[in-house]
Amino acid sequence: MEFILFALFVVSIIYCCDMPVIKGAEVFVNNHDSMLYGIGLSIIASYIFYVFQVIIPRFLHFRQKREIGCIKLYEIEKIMIKNLSILQGEIIYSEVDVSKEEIKNYLEKINVFYETSKYEIQNHKELSVFEAIVYNNNKIVLLIDEIFSREYLENKYEKNLLKLRESKIHLAFERWKENLPGEYERYKYEKGSKKETQIGYNWVNMEAVNEEIISSIDDYLNIYTQIKQLRKKLYQKII
Repeated sequence: MEFILFALFVVSIIYCCDMPVIKGAEVFVNNHDSMLYGIGLSIIASYIFYVFQVIIPRFLHFRQKREIGCIKLYEIEKIMIKNLSILQGEIIYSEVDVSKEEIKNYLEKINVFYETSKYEIQNHKELSVFEAIVYNNNKIVLLIDEIFSREYLENKYEKNLLKLRESKIHLAFERWKENLPGEYERYKYEKGSKKETQIGYNWVNMEAVNEEIISSIDDYLNIYTQIKQLRKKLYQKII
């Protein structure tokens, strides 16, 4: 539709501008008293009005949404780096500071379910490594949902964010959230008697947990790099 409107505008400009006669293009020689001349002027005026009332506001709105989208992507990048800092046990500022060997050494010394995160405090309580990662992952999911629902980015870029949402490390922590180690209550029912409460204990293989975290780091870094490159690409288009 946009192309058709623009084509009509160009044809009207050519017809109404009193251009010199070109052999074979006599159809564009106008008659100021003709109905076609009046229609051409109307099309020109209407298209100019359309540009100022529709196209320019639409472009500015699109540009504003893309700017917000870039800001949201940057927030996601910062949270991902924070997650890597927590897993490495030290503050890092970019992906180049990430060391799988250091992450492995740190995880072998701690229990992610009980060790404090050092960097994440909520409600006057320092979160454990596990709680901090889950908390940050939830923030990432909320940002992704906001980007999708408010259409800050075009649909063709959604796959980059879906990769993060369904990344190995996200899925692993979501799975562990449903099966935390420690004591738990279970109820024993006996016919003709009251409900009895028994204490059980859920044991988690920490070696397997650490191995799954370490094996997911490359995937996480790859997704981080893709999101960072996407943000820079979109920002270049804005400026």
